[in-house]
Amino acid sequence: MKGSARIGRWKYALPALMLFLSFMMFSKFRYPSFKAVNWRTTRSIPRFFFLIALLAVTVKFYQWMAAVIFLSYLLYGFLRPFLSPKRPSRNRRGNRRGTGRETRRSRKIP
Repeated sequence: MKGSARIGRWKYALPALMLFLSFMMFSKFRYPSFKAVNWRTTRSIPRFFFLIALLAVTVKFYQWMAAVIFLSYLLYGFLRPFLSPKRPSRNRRGNRRGTGRETRRSRKIP
């Protein structure tokens, strides 16, 4: 079979990944926005070296690294709410709920 790709055991995982992807497309899980990333964004040196290493591994193993990167991004969106610290929600006025910062209008005065 020269010239054709061998899927092997992945043929059992692909339908499950397709169902998970379709679930994530309609779910309310939030993914990070890359709008703020530009060339002037300051990052730490270890993070820069990690990105360089990831780029080198991607170039070396180009056949399957795209799938690893996309799958990592897909799982990151699903796992992010469970891994990140809990933040108090905000109401419409921008005040944090449960902090005691109420305005006179928001309190119910008898």
